Amino acid sequence: MQDFDAEVDRFFEVYHSAWARNWGFAPMTQPEIKHLAKNLKQILDPDLALFAEKQGKPVGVALVLPDANEPMRRVRSGRLLPTGWWTLLRGVKRTSGVRVFALGVQAERQSRAIGPLLYAELLDRAGRKDNITRAEASWILATNTAMNRAIETAGCERYKTWRMYRRKALPA
Repeated sequence: MQDFDAEVDRFFEVYHSAWARNWGFAPMTQPEIKHLAKNLKQILDPDLALFAEKQGKPVGVALVLPDANEPMRRVRSGRLLPTGWWTLLRGVKRTSGVRVFALGVQAERQSRAIGPLLYAELLDRAGRKDNITRAEASWILATNTAMNRAIETAGCERYKTWRMYRRKALPA
């Protein structure tokens, strides 16, 4: 990524469109975006950050990150200071697993095969890495049949389901 800040802007251009209709979505402010990008840059593998473009404009994005849960388990004390941060940062680059941090397609293009193609490319690229033996994708809505089908077609299996419930508050 030659111009990291410009790539971050392109990513969030798609992000806000892709997730706007999802339950609980709240658009990120520019300072929040910059803060998140600065932190992720330390562990980001540019080979696992993808854009789908049409006429040079981003229409889909995908970002895979190392699974930070692996090195977190090695920080035995549970504390980052004084040396836990080093164990975590060093370990995150050596994990055997990755997580699909974000994958989205502009709202008006979600009926096309862009998302499944991004998943297929990510799995292929991650599979070529010597240290990667597993991948996890989460936060995929149950109603997103195209993405769920694409993941299953790629040979992945669902192993966990999260549910959200709501209830009206009782009067005080």
